[in-house]
Amino acid sequence: MKKTIKLTKVMRNIAIIAVAAIIGFSMVTCGKISDSRDLKYSLQVNNQAATVAPLAAHYAAPRAAAAFGAEDKVELFIVNLEYNEDADNRALIIIANGDKQIGTKGILNNAGWYDVNTKNLAVTNDINNGPYSSLTIRVNGLRVNGKEYTLQALNVFFGNPTSVWHPEKIYTDKFSGIVIDDSTKSLKTILTIDPDILGTPNADGYNNEGVAEDPYKYIKVEGIVN
Repeated sequence: MKKTIKLTKVMRNIAIIAVAAIIGFSMVTCGKISDSRDLKYSLQVNNQAATVAPLAAHYAAPRAAAAFGAEDKVELFIVNLEYNEDADNRALIIIANGDKQIGTKGILNNAGWYDVNTKNLAVTNDINNGPYSSLTIRVNGLRVNGKEYTLQALNVFFGNPTSVWHPEKIYTDKFSGIVIDDSTKSLKTILTIDPDILGTPNADGYNNEGVAEDPYKYIKVEGIVN
């Protein structure tokens, strides 16, 4: 009889340990779900001239006639924009032209014109926590008050890519990086356009449309995580 009681206690202890192990495993599994959560994304394009204080603008050196002022509407046709993860060769894709698989979620096709009016993006990404010190951007059009200019659509990197990335052209001072963690709920991308992206047609550094031969020198990107 005593042996039976002891055996019953042993079985009970094993059952308790098994239940605890299942609960613990479930908690660990739930903790990892955050890596595939969906963030809310938005993007806007700012006219840098509109962000300059009126007094500063008054004393600023005059610009070429083709350049735009604070009152002008500026838009970019963005073909691709994606944040590059530092730890691995993976990207957090925000804009694509029907040619990008966003993790396990499908094909993204939201290339188009973007302006100062913040646009919420219907993007569903797989998320990897950690630093993203660079991004890839491709733009093929600039529009000012409805007038369109063609930009050479190159894939360029902004920021400081790690050794897992091998860009052909880098603008290190155009993006300072972001960090995504479990508390991140949204990512807002702001592109600011310097009016010097336009100048006098066929002048030094500008093509026959008056567009800078290196237009990415005049685009800056900021990522804001909340």
